[in-house]
Amino acid sequence: MDVGSQGALCCLDNNHTHFILVDDGTHGRYGVEIPLRTRLEKFISEQTMHRGETAIKTVCVVLEGGPGTLDTIYNSMCNNTPCVIVEGSGRVADIIAQVVNINSSRITVSLIKEKLKNLFSESYDNFTEGQIIMWTKKIQDIVRMESLLTILREEKVGDQGMDVAILQALLKASHNADPNSQENWDHQLKLAVSWNWPEIAETQIFTEGWTWKPSDLYPSLTLSLIEDKPSFVRLFLERGVSLAEYLSRDTLTYLYNNTEPSSLIHSKLVRQATSKRSKEVSKIELHHVSHVLQDLLGDLTEPLYPEAKHTHRVCQKSTSR
Repeated sequence: MDVGSQGALCCLDNNHTHFILVDDGTHGRYGVEIPLRTRLEKFISEQTMHRGETAIKTVCVVLEGGPGTLDTIYNSMCNNTPCVIVEGSGRVADIIAQVVNINSSRITVSLIKEKLKNLFSESYDNFTEGQIIMWTKKIQDIVRMESLLTILREEKVGDQGMDVAILQALLKASHNADPNSQENWDHQLKLAVSWNWPEIAETQIFTEGWTWKPSDLYPSLTLSLIEDKPSFVRLFLERGVSLAEYLSRDTLTYLYNNTEPSSLIHSKLVRQATSKRSKEVSKIELHHVSHVLQDLLGDLTEPLYPEAKHTHRVCQKSTSR
């Protein structure tokens, strides 16, 4: 990173692993990527991971930032993307963190001018009156969308603090979208499972606001087993789930078909389900599981799931005259 010779341009931040470079034909103009970024975030948030059917959601995490960052926050939140603002990181992030608890009607142009002078001291003179008015309106709108806004306070910044803040932002946005929907509560619980935070599930999801029947927990229990989250399995059992009722043959078959691809059990199951003649892999059935268990535990193990015997019936038609 040769910062000294860049002039008005910026270097790529070497703390990132990937970059998407947007070229609209202009040179040295900031913010041209924001419309594409907004559409991309919206597209990603509408996708679903097939394993366990977990929805993919995007979160805008804001550290510091200038005018382009404010536009990114505003566009993201208008598109229902939750934002985490890191307090203490500077400039735009700190302005929003400092006014978030103020009623939007009291966020005036003079207040934003004062904040800009303090946090943009070197470049404050470059702002026009029109830009400051536009900033004020956007910050007012951002503060009004409180269900999509989470402030990560300075004292909580850290690996775990950031992790929890992002998850809480997702949960808050999801809860406010439709608080009376079973599908919405299921989504929140699946998020907590995917992020492996049983403590948050206990304190923020299993509340008096929604009554959970044991069968309501089955989809998230399935996800917990597929993703190997034993703490959640334990939590669901404590909340009344009966494995004897949950583990039907269809459920067992589904679980074995969704084992981790890199695991030993998966490779052995695939080998059992592969046709010796055509080399095609069929759906993993319970008799394949039985063979694998015998292979792992020894020949003396009785087959738990014997292969179903197929019977052929001959239908005869009788014709009356």
